[in-house]
Amino acid sequence: MATLEKRERGWRVKIRKDGISQSASFRTKAEAAAWAVKIESEIASGKIGRIPNKTFGELLEKYSEEVSSTKRGARWEQLRIGLYLREYPELCGTKLEKLGPETFAAWRDTRLKQVSALSVRRDLKPIDYA
Repeated sequence: MATLEKRERGWRVKIRKDGISQSASFRTKAEAAAWAVKIESEIASGKIGRIPNKTFGELLEKYSEEVSSTKRGARWEQLRIGLYLREYPELCGTKLEKLGPETFAAWRDTRLKQVSALSVRRDLKPIDYA
């Protein structure tokens, strides 16, 4: 449900729905109301909000198909993503909600025992954009 508040220089909208909070400020009440309707519909449709119940590997596959394939360096990036999917099932099998910096730090430390630091940086490059 959206709450509109009159401010000195405009209107502030606060939305709290399904455990998700959003807020913004606008010059006019009409702009604020339109934004509130848009955001509430996006929350209801699932575009904004909770982390999907997917694995990191599923996210990489989707990125490879939808985004990477349109890039000039698609082949290189897709090879790196394929490396992740083949060689690191424990990383790719991790659910997105449990994925955090410590997960990647552990992977990085393990990978540094196998290859040089430059190779690890190259391996991490696709993740910067995923």
